[in-house]
Amino acid sequence: QAALDAFRALGDYKDSAAQADRAVYELALAAVEAGEPDAALAWLDEIPGYTGAEQLTKRAYYVKGAALREAGDNEAAGAAFLAAGDYEEAAELIDQAAELEGADEVRLALLKADYLVEARNYTEADEMLCSFLEREDLDRDDRREIYDAMIHVLSAAGEYDVIAERLAVC
Repeated sequence: QAALDAFRALGDYKDSAAQADRAVYELALAAVEAGEPDAALAWLDEIPGYTGAEQLTKRAYYVKGAALREAGDNEAAGAAFLAAGDYEEAAELIDQAAELEGADEVRLALLKADYLVEARNYTEADEMLCSFLEREDLDRDDRREIYDAMIHVLSAAGEYDVIAERLAVC
């Protein structure tokens, strides 16, 4: 923190701005390693384009997801793992969170669909949501959210002409 304050105090002098960014990155890294992902994410918000910041952000979300899962907050853990994107086995952990007692399976399915769309894996997202609709225990609101998610997936894939047909099949 002292180094960051010193570099910021220098303003535009030589490479002080770059050194300040490096100090912020180091603070974020230390926070992740100390198991303080929220602090790391706050630091990383200050340097979005810094080299390595994107990967460290994913790591921070992964650490956050693991802590939330350990605390039994499965829905929040799934959201954190979703934000972790392709960091380690985040996608598999979204599935595991859905299987834990007390997990809101619909919310986690929607999170996984978002993750798959982000990864441009539209077919898997569509198939997962369609198979989810086969469940008889879905209430009307959950079913509507799944249909809305399918529309989003098919729209993201550019499959506008098959949306009505696909929804009818599912």
